[in-house]
Amino acid sequence: MCSGLPIEAAGAVVFDAEGRVLLIKENYDRERWGFPGGAVELGETAEQAVVREVLEETGAAIRIDALVGTYSLADSSLTCRLFRCSILTGTPAVPDCGEVAEVSWCPVDAIPQPRTNLLHHALPDAIAGRSGINRRGLPRISYGSARAAPDMRGRGTGRERKAQRRPRTPKARLGKLSGRAPRKMARAGLEPATPRFSAECSTS
Repeated sequence: MCSGLPIEAAGAVVFDAEGRVLLIKENYDRERWGFPGGAVELGETAEQAVVREVLEETGAAIRIDALVGTYSLADSSLTCRLFRCSILTGTPAVPDCGEVAEVSWCPVDAIPQPRTNLLHHALPDAIAGRSGINRRGLPRISYGSARAAPDMRGRGTGRERKAQRRPRTPKARLGKLSGRAPRKMARAGLEPATPRFSAECSTS
C-alpha cells in the first residue's frame, strides 16, 4: 500500500432468518468488528476470494447472490467489493487460524464497536437491499470516537477506565487501514455517528 498501487479486497454480508448479520472480530491490531473477507490474491477474482476468505474465517461455505457495491476511502488505494451471500454448508464458528477472535450473528441495530470502514459504509446499503453501488472517496472513521463508546459489560468507556488508572488525556487515534497477518488484509472500516453496543450478538 505504501507504493500506492491499487489493492483489491472482498467481503461478504450474510443475514440469517432473524435478520441478524454475520460479523467477525479481528484478533489483532484494533480488534475491530467487520464482515468476513480479505485480500484478493494473485490470480483470483473477487468472487473466488470472498468464498475462500469466508471459509477460512468462519468455516462456512457460501454462495454469492449479488454484488452490493464497491467501496474505497479517499486516502487509500484499497478497493473493497461487498457481496451479498448465503450459507450453503457449515455453521459459522471461530477458526483455528488465530486471526479471528469472535464470530457472531448481530442485530443490525446493535452492532458492536469498533467497526471497520467497510462495515460502517456498506451495511446500510446491504440492509436496504441495494446492489451495484459504487461509493468512492469515502471518509475514514475517527478511531477515537469508537473507543469512547461504553463497552458491553457496563464498565464505562475505555477512556474513562484509563483516566481512572492515570491522570492524563489519552490521544484520539485515527483508524487506518492496516496490514493483516500473512496473506490477509485489513478491511476498510468506520463506525456510525451514534455508537451503540449490545450484548445481543450471538454465536448461535
